[in-house]
Amino acid sequence: MKKNKIIVRLEPHFWWGVYDFCKEPASIGLNLFFENDERIGLVSVHGKRYFSELFDHLIDSPEGKDVYIKLGEIFWDKIDKYIFGDIHYFWYEYQDKDDKSFYEVPYMAPKNDKGVKPSQVEIWHPDQRIGLSTIQSSVKFWAKEHLQIEDCEIEILNEMPKEESFELFKLDRMKNNKIIVQTEDSSFWWSICGFYEKSTYEDLKLFYGNNEKIGNVRIYGKCGLRAKIEHLKNCPEPKEYAAAIEKFIAEDKCRFWYRYLQKDDEAFLDTIYMAPKNDIGLKPWLAEIWHPDQRIGLSTIISSVKAWAKEHLQVEDCEIEFQPNMPLNELLELFKQEKRSEILRSISLNYIKAEPKFTDELITGLSKCLNEPKEDILKKLKSLSKKLEELKKNYNKDNTDSDDDLPF
Repeated sequence: MKKNKIIVRLEPHFWWGVYDFCKEPASIGLNLFFENDERIGLVSVHGKRYFSELFDHLIDSPEGKDVYIKLGEIFWDKIDKYIFGDIHYFWYEYQDKDDKSFYEVPYMAPKNDKGVKPSQVEIWHPDQRIGLSTIQSSVKFWAKEHLQIEDCEIEILNEMPKEESFELFKLDRMKNNKIIVQTEDSSFWWSICGFYEKSTYEDLKLFYGNNEKIGNVRIYGKCGLRAKIEHLKNCPEPKEYAAAIEKFIAEDKCRFWYRYLQKDDEAFLDTIYMAPKNDIGLKPWLAEIWHPDQRIGLSTIISSVKAWAKEHLQVEDCEIEFQPNMPLNELLELFKQEKRSEILRSISLNYIKAEPKFTDELITGLSKCLNEPKEDILKKLKSLSKKLEELKKNYNKDNTDSDDDLPF
């Protein structure tokens, strides 16, 4: 048996980050063994991102202040030095001997003032997230400190082939082969229902069927892209972007464009799903979906997301669910209640169509989207149209000179 060789067993979901199906984890627990399955123990490895997420959680959590105080000044002082440094740290958690669940690690580790070894050993690694190289350097650092082994050999078990790993990933995330779509604001539904001009682009948040976030995308119709070409004439945007748009205008299928940031950018973030990397190995922070429709309708979003899912998740013909679905009978009240919001300041009754066309395509699409009978959809649309007409009649246009004013 080689005592200078340490075996690490990893859970199947770790490989999802390795293969770029999602972000690498910010924290991981490692089961360590010598050869012949002699167990050494469990250690935890945290990247800097783990503590950023912990701090954000404490800020947003009602009990965050109490947890912050409980962790103590020593902990936070060490965190501060760790976050702004470039070295490994150890952190030890201890239990009282009279605890029913008392445990201490079986290997050498610093004892507290009661002569008890830690119940948990954490390795704080200078990487942001945990990859294979992070694990290897962490285990070597741990072995040198706790086993007095210099430059030990590391063997990682349970490596999963990419294809098998991806099937497991989809099974975990893609509940019912579904992708959940969230739109940025309620004005989207006004345009979808035909009361307002359809938008030239739409920002969407995408989630797996288990409600875990996938990321953000932006959909452009050709009308919006034509406007961008005019804007780009006086903009330092790379010329290949405008050239790609001009080429797409003549096409009749979805295309994707990816936007990248520099890693040292203060706002740096990249996607958490599979996407093409640039020449310095970074994934994009945003994917644009260029759709052949002129403007963005319900069918535009559905076909765009399906095309995106096929390209980036290898999912054929996924189910699309909108959340929150906006019941038609709530739209008018929402319009009144949110009259001071930035979203609705851009909507004036002058711009809402007096006689919208409720096409069969629209009614069928809303029926599927809202899971309501087509007869009920049409009835609600006509009722909503009538109420809007009444509002317009009672609205003194002389009191409004801009789109920012609303009649409530």
